[in-house]
Amino acid sequence: KHYFRTDNGSFYVSLSS
Repeated sequence: KHYFRTDNGSFYVSLSS
């Protein structure tokens, strides 16, 4: 699971690994 921080401070989660 990878977490990406977005510009507004929220998190986008990618389930690729």
